[in-house]
Amino acid sequence: MNKLTIIALSLTLTGFAFAADLPATKDHPGMAAFKTKDYNTAYNVWAPMAAQGDANAETNLGVLYLRGLGVDRDPIQALQLFQAAAAQNNAQAQFQLGLMYSKGVGVQQNYGEAMRWYQMATDQGDPDADFVMGRIFEEGYGVTQDDKAAAKWYRKSAEQGVAPAEYNLSLMVLKGKGGEKKDEASAFTWAKKSADQGFGPAEAQVAGMYERGEGVAPDAEQALFWSTLAAKQQEKMAQRQRDQLVSKLSPEVIARAQKSASNWKPTLSAAK
Repeated sequence: MNKLTIIALSLTLTGFAFAADLPATKDHPGMAAFKTKDYNTAYNVWAPMAAQGDANAETNLGVLYLRGLGVDRDPIQALQLFQAAAAQNNAQAQFQLGLMYSKGVGVQQNYGEAMRWYQMATDQGDPDADFVMGRIFEEGYGVTQDDKAAAKWYRKSAEQGVAPAEYNLSLMVLKGKGGEKKDEASAFTWAKKSADQGFGPAEAQVAGMYERGEGVAPDAEQALFWSTLAAKQQEKMAQRQRDQLVSKLSPEVIARAQKSASNWKPTLSAAK
């Protein structure tokens, strides 16, 4: 059974937020049900497998309990499932435990314990844990703030196709932070990789770079296209940018950009 990838798509300055990103897998009924938001079916598939000790099913079931999908939200039950899977060296379960300790969900907040679980996950090559490690060092959550360490973790995760890591790395490259060489073209490339996966902040960043001609040739139509996509995800800066562009561009350009945006679908990174 393929692993359900659950990643923290956004991390705020005050804590971690949980979000799910499911690869387009169709080879397992639990995955297919989750993909279509049929959480009751996903639960019915995974629960008996978890009862038999399947670590992936335990992890997936834990996510349902953690987020209240198809079941009543129960962080304690989620914690127990993640612990059972983590004891079998399931990297995603270890990552989830790190998130729970980071935010204090179902457990007392403990950054040291969170780091222990993240390290276990990163040791197994989990790219989502690599991303979170980057955020920990960039913001100084329980560790000494260290941009250079953050950039290292972001790059490791970004090279494996994690969209938020691609975006955060693009910002560091754009600013020349963390020992990264300032390079607008490279920053645009990383932001575009993230935006292509549908990550809202990256879509807004790409829109702005197209409008300013930053790392890419100026293109108002592309700026409108990407700002329209970002605005759909409630990116406020992109909403303002879209409205400003609409006030300046011709009806033909606006129509093309909006049609392209309405037909657009995100794609998984080739690294995945």
